[in-house]
Amino acid sequence: RVKERAATSMQEVELQAKDNNNHSPISKNRGSVSSNRYNGNGDDFSPSGRERSSMNNQIFIVDDRERKFGGKPLAAGSTAELMEVDRHGKIVPKKKKAADSKENGGKQGGDEDGGVGLTDPFLVIFTTIQCLSLLFFGLFTDYASTPEDGATAASEFVYYNNIAFMMLIGFGFLMTFLKRYTLGSIGMTFLLTVMMIQLTILLEGFWEGVYNKEFHTIKVSVFSLVSGNFGAATILITFGCLIGKISLPQMAVLGVLELWAYTFNFGIVLRWLKVVDIGGSIAIHMFGAFFGMAAAWVWGYKPGPDDEAYESSSRTSDVFSLIGTIFLWVFWPSFNGAPAPNGSAQQLRVTINTVLALCACCQATFIASRFLSKNKGKFSPADIQNATLAGGVAIGSSANMIVQPWGAIAIGALGGLISTFGFRVTQPWIQGKLGLHDTCGVQNLHGWPSIIGGLTSAVVAAFAEKSDGYEDFNAVFPEGNRQGGVQVAGVVLTIAIAVASGALAALIVKFILPPKEDAKAFRDSGEWEVDEEEALVVH
Repeated sequence: RVKERAATSMQEVELQAKDNNNHSPISKNRGSVSSNRYNGNGDDFSPSGRERSSMNNQIFIVDDRERKFGGKPLAAGSTAELMEVDRHGKIVPKKKKAADSKENGGKQGGDEDGGVGLTDPFLVIFTTIQCLSLLFFGLFTDYASTPEDGATAASEFVYYNNIAFMMLIGFGFLMTFLKRYTLGSIGMTFLLTVMMIQLTILLEGFWEGVYNKEFHTIKVSVFSLVSGNFGAATILITFGCLIGKISLPQMAVLGVLELWAYTFNFGIVLRWLKVVDIGGSIAIHMFGAFFGMAAAWVWGYKPGPDDEAYESSSRTSDVFSLIGTIFLWVFWPSFNGAPAPNGSAQQLRVTINTVLALCACCQATFIASRFLSKNKGKFSPADIQNATLAGGVAIGSSANMIVQPWGAIAIGALGGLISTFGFRVTQPWIQGKLGLHDTCGVQNLHGWPSIIGGLTSAVVAAFAEKSDGYEDFNAVFPEGNRQGGVQVAGVVLTIAIAVASGALAALIVKFILPPKEDAKAFRDSGEWEVDEEEALVVH
């Protein structure tokens, strides 16, 4: 009876799909075993074109002839999906046995119902990291003294809140452009952020003791949480290069290794060299981007027969990604201005310069996207989702300097133009020639604009004079007339440390947790419970 009920359900779903499709071309965005009956040529792939056999309540959907999906030939067996009938008569993916789990995803110690044991890599790694964080916070941290100035305390809280919005909603939704990796994008962003905030506080305290040659209790303040989010932002930038191709345990290990390198470089560049980088163009964006690109190149990526279909967006996923863009755009002045003294001239300049740069960048991106379009001048969602933010990266290092309003607009517009050109021209060339697969186009949003930001700050610093109107010249340029050269040195050193540490970290992770050849790239179903419609999607 269960078998008959399942067969009837399949027939009903197929009939409904026929009514919905009306023999129209298949949708590339949402498809299932039952609904994907027609290719781009209108060919009918009804049950007569397939063989069905049932055994032990299992249904095998097998191709018996060469087919095309969306006008492209599919590899043999790529659409075959092993299904079964559950106790309610519903058709669901067959549950993996423990042996299968070990081969697909490393779920060692699991039972026949798909559970995981204590040796599961995710449980081991994340439990260990959290327990160590608890131990070290208990041994080495305490509350910082309350600021005497109530306005400063309130300002720090506002900045923290705004930056937290950027990390969790901005970054999280920006990465949802992959139509079948939305849960993974937001979920991994959430988990990585909260983990890296804790670790950044500890590691910055450690390196401070190393540089000062004196270790003391780490004082945790509200601004410590802001710094923790800066560390998390660096790891999320790197994550953008690898999203959809790396698992949570692998990204956790890579992120911890990166955080050691990031906090080391942060201390060297900002405290030893005394580079001016209030908005993090060099220490955050540049480091995260070049670390991520080096890691992605070493990690490598060979697309499976179905991966290209999943590494794409839909109208819905593009809209959600654009929501993330808007959140990042609105709160970017807080990201650049948080380190500035409260109520100072620097803080005011950061806000004005950042907003003007973002406005010009947005407008320049729309212009460039239309000009470079090969589709009748239509805008590319990828351009608008990403390049409109490049102005905030480009102005970061010089945001507290007197660049004049027109200068901020010029820097922002240049960032938008370079970023859009990168998405349209540079990235495809790099991927084709060097084999560097950058999922989110991090090189275009964070890499090239951060170089613009670092070099622009060097030029401004080299020609800066007290007579330009600086009330705080020594605070802005701690190295005085040498500051221009210091800025260039900071750019070169950061790129060198980021590339070297990124390549090394990726090699270590590949050795400890090798990538699975049959991993489900760019889809949630590899690590998340998904609805029946997605479980039945034709691969």
